[in-house]
Amino acid sequence: MLPAFHFSTLRLFLHRFRFVAEKTTDRWNKIIQKAGGKGEIEMTSWLSKATLDAMGETAFDYKFDSLDDGHSELSKSYSNLISDSFFKRSDWKIFFEALWLYLPWLLVLPLIKFLPTQQLKRIRAYMKEARKAAAHIVQTANKDYISGKEGRKDIMSTLIRANLSEDPKTKLDDDSLMSQMTTFMFAGHDTTAATTSWCLYHLANNPEVQKKLRDEIRQTRRKASARGDFELSVQDIESMKYLAAVMKETMRLNAIIPVLQRQAGRDEVIPLSTPVKTKSGDILTSIPISKGQIVYLSLALYNRLKSVWGDDADKWRPERFLDDDESAAKPKIKFGVISNIATFGSGMRSCIGLDFRMTEMQALLIEFVDKFEYAPVPGKDDIIAAPQNVISPMLKSDQGHNQLPLLVSLAPDSEDLNGASD
Repeated sequence: MLPAFHFSTLRLFLHRFRFVAEKTTDRWNKIIQKAGGKGEIEMTSWLSKATLDAMGETAFDYKFDSLDDGHSELSKSYSNLISDSFFKRSDWKIFFEALWLYLPWLLVLPLIKFLPTQQLKRIRAYMKEARKAAAHIVQTANKDYISGKEGRKDIMSTLIRANLSEDPKTKLDDDSLMSQMTTFMFAGHDTTAATTSWCLYHLANNPEVQKKLRDEIRQTRRKASARGDFELSVQDIESMKYLAAVMKETMRLNAIIPVLQRQAGRDEVIPLSTPVKTKSGDILTSIPISKGQIVYLSLALYNRLKSVWGDDADKWRPERFLDDDESAAKPKIKFGVISNIATFGSGMRSCIGLDFRMTEMQALLIEFVDKFEYAPVPGKDDIIAAPQNVISPMLKSDQGHNQLPLLVSLAPDSEDLNGASD
């Protein structure tokens, strides 16, 4: 999978991410103009559409057209899939899913295929349409490779070309490639939408941070314009330290996947950084793990440990990720693949799509924050974390589905897309 997520490949996607971001802001602009210059927009549904379109373009060269209310079967099957499938499950469903861990896989698989629950019906419908689209992509990429065509630049096509050039003993068959596509789509879409939603939530509730970020974006655009460039380069985007800090702080405080599950490949003894006193009074300095044992890692808990992040660990404060922040905690523990954040795991099994997700979020937030101002909606500001597989915003007073209503208006001088003035 690594060739498909190489940084040189991801750089080619920047203009596609930017196109989706501009298309989204165009839709929002029409809404607020119709509302008289300031309108209420429900962010989670719009961001789900935007990230689905972006993923289709970059990962599979497939047009969902979600922002245009596209009606492809794959788009319809994926719409609200995760929230519909995993939110507000009954007690017996939770029990049954936990029971799967202790049943033989040969028994579980037929149950997944045929049980008539609404959750499994939705997942089966998505898998059917996703595999149809994947089969078409695999066949097209194979033909391009055989005929000597340069082919498409999406992730799956890059993966297929790399796979065809590999040693036959290590290459993936077409069925495995199709499974990779469905897995990537299932895991990589709502996570980005949810994190971007949380970013906008925090910016709306911290107007001084929102303004500081907008100033950085516009200053960077002015520099690009002064040298004759009308679009930001990868280097320009990477130079935005405050944008990176806002994203990192959101990923720390609002871990989209709160718990990570791993299975031990061998017997091992895990040392503890801090001794733990048990109920019986014993002091543990290590934990023995047996081969095959399931280990649950609380990423959300680590991301809020005061021993790691300081006394303000429960506060959203992007400055903690800036080099000149003297109040930042100096943790003894080092974990995670980015700035000590546990959200993406660590080591060889860390999230392979991290750079993809970061690049996409950067492109989206640059357009969103430059062009619009965000504020909480009076009477609809009781935002909590929805208890489901992907932790998204939800109204405490209207539980049952993801939502983040925000008041949106044009930012000062937002009509100047090149940031010639503030």
